[in-house]
Amino acid sequence: MESQEFFELTNPQKSIWYTEEVFKETPVNNICTSGIIYGEINEYILKQAIKDVVKQNDSFRIHISLRENEVKQYITEFKDFEIETCIISSRDELKEIQEKEAGYKFEIFDTDLFRFKIVILNGEFACVILTVNHIISDSWSMGITIKEILKNYNKLKNNELLEER
Repeated sequence: MESQEFFELTNPQKSIWYTEEVFKETPVNNICTSGIIYGEINEYILKQAIKDVVKQNDSFRIHISLRENEVKQYITEFKDFEIETCIISSRDELKEIQEKEAGYKFEIFDTDLFRFKIVILNGEFACVILTVNHIISDSWSMGITIKEILKNYNKLKNNELLEER
């Protein structure tokens, strides 16, 4: 990591960082959203669609580091990551899982500040849950991310090429 290029936090990121410091033991800066795909789901293709979006968007690869007593940010290369899948038997279970994901506490330094979970109710739908620390994303861009995942999923499912970025 010594050859890594570090950057100052933006003013909005600094504000989020200060909030993170005040409320260290809480998920105060989490943003959680989800998108649903109805019908039978190809789990492998859905995971690939998610990973392609992460690969295409540098913001997911922002890491925070403490360098010489200053908080800095750097962008990592894409690396494969696990996406947990939960199979549920009723719609009621989905809300519980979403609430648990929203409460996930990220380690802030030198690690991914996002996580995805797929929840499947066989034959009915799959829900993609995305949780991020606000220091790398905002609510508006999370909505765009879910739309991109759904678009990629449909393209991959139909054997269409994804757009290069």
